[in-house]
Amino acid sequence: MPKRYIFVPFQVPHDTQVVCYSPWLNSMEMLYSEVMNAVEKLNDPDLKVVFKEHPSWHKHYTHLYKKHPQAIFANGNATADLIENAQAVITINSTVGLEALLLAKHVITLGQACYNIDDLVLHANSRQELFERLLQLDQGWQLNLALRDQFFGYLKHVYTVEGRWQDCSTQHAKAVEERLIGLDVFSQQLNNVKDNNEECSNLPMVERAHKRFKTRYL
Repeated sequence: MPKRYIFVPFQVPHDTQVVCYSPWLNSMEMLYSEVMNAVEKLNDPDLKVVFKEHPSWHKHYTHLYKKHPQAIFANGNATADLIENAQAVITINSTVGLEALLLAKHVITLGQACYNIDDLVLHANSRQELFERLLQLDQGWQLNLALRDQFFGYLKHVYTVEGRWQDCSTQHAKAVEERLIGLDVFSQQLNNVKDNNEECSNLPMVERAHKRFKTRYL
């Protein structure tokens, strides 16, 4: 493996993450092309890009394997190792981005990801923005670790249902029941958002904007 590289995991191209939540990249070939175009503009030949095909996708992208001198495919390497040794991770919206954040790695997202949060990741909506985000990394952009911890704390204690259905413990069954009947914290938050939206929908536009601002920030 190269000493300095950016890791880019491929995703399943017909998955909803790509079909529905990737506004400007519609294939892995396009992902490859846009990443290499941006990295090339950095004019740093020692910086490599390591790609890995998704293990659940039957197609191999052999036509890309030797297309660019700075690109490497590491399909046989463990994803965790590729993340840990990378300088940054670029992804559309894969859970690999979450793994990278757990390891305090810099992440650039190119699609609509649930973790597209300022100071948590850098986000690019176009070719030019991707190049600008790479420049930001070069200029010392840093992940907000406190925000990272808060985000994962929210995922663990609010968003996700406790336990696993494979074990079906008493705690898991209770957590599932509370989610289904809307008694847990996450369900209550959704209900508050819904109630606020319904209340705002009956107000004039200016009053609606003021109410949403107060709810969110005051």
